[in-house]
Amino acid sequence: AYVEDTITPLNNNLAHFGTQAEQLKQSEFLARTTLAFSSNHSTFNITYNSITTPASNTPNSPFLKNLISQSTNPNNPGGLQAVYQVNQSAYSQLLSATQELGHNPFRRVGLISSQTNNGAMNGIGVQVGYKQ
Repeated sequence: AYVEDTITPLNNNLAHFGTQAEQLKQSEFLARTTLAFSSNHSTFNITYNSITTPASNTPNSPFLKNLISQSTNPNNPGGLQAVYQVNQSAYSQLLSATQELGHNPFRRVGLISSQTNNGAMNGIGVQVGYKQ
C-alpha cells in the first residue's frame, strides 16, 4: 500500500509537469527566448536613438522632435523598464507633411514659351510661370 501511495502522486506529477527532459527543454527554450529578446531590445534602443537624434536636429520640423517618446516604468522587470510610445498628433503631422511633399507644387512651374528677337537689340524673350 505504501509503494502504491508513492507511485500514484509521482505519476500525477509527471502527467502535470512532464518528464525532466521536457522540463529541461522548456527551460532551454525560455532561456533562448530571453537571450533573443535581450539582444532585440538593445537593437531597438539603438534604432530609437538613430531616429530621434537626426529628427531633433532637423530644423523647421517641430513635429519630428517628439514623434517617439521614451519613458521608464519601474514596475516592469529589469531590461524592460523603457517604454516607447508614438505621439499620435506628431505622427499625423508627419503623414500630412509627407503627403504634401507628394503633391509637389513646383512640378508645373517652368518655361511656357520663348522667342528670339533678331532685331536691333538681339534679345531673348522668355516667359516663365505656372503651367495650367
